[in-house]
Amino acid sequence: MRKKDINTDQKTSSDRPFRPLTPLEKEGVMIAEFMGLKYETRNYFGGDFKPDENGFDTYSHNSIMTGTYYGGKKTSMLVDKMRYHTSWDWLMPVIEKIQDIFVDNPELDYQLYDDIRFNVPYLDDTYNSVVYTIKQYNDGRKQ
Repeated sequence: MRKKDINTDQKTSSDRPFRPLTPLEKEGVMIAEFMGLKYETRNYFGGDFKPDENGFDTYSHNSIMTGTYYGGKKTSMLVDKMRYHTSWDWLMPVIEKIQDIFVDNPELDYQLYDDIRFNVPYLDDTYNSVVYTIKQYNDGRKQ
């Protein structure tokens, strides 16, 4: 087994291309950026190198989120290991930040936050509402 490496400017040792982000991972990146983290590409790999059916390394990660998370905690996380869509522990701090933003900015469309609140018993629906709300919030900030 090889030692784990972090190389920021290189492909994997096998020179196979990085696996592109899935739509779910792209949503996770958007949420993590909303929470204060920055997206970086790195080449983190180790162990056995096995290409998947598309020729991408199955044990390499080129996407990582780093920085200070909402609430002041410094962190880094691999994009493909984020669990906003499957864990209340991951999703609830996001909902708390959204709530804080809506309380501090009464001009925002409160219906977006209400959609989240009314879906809270259902993780999938709540996750989808959170993604939609963050997209709307980000679009509004760009204008």
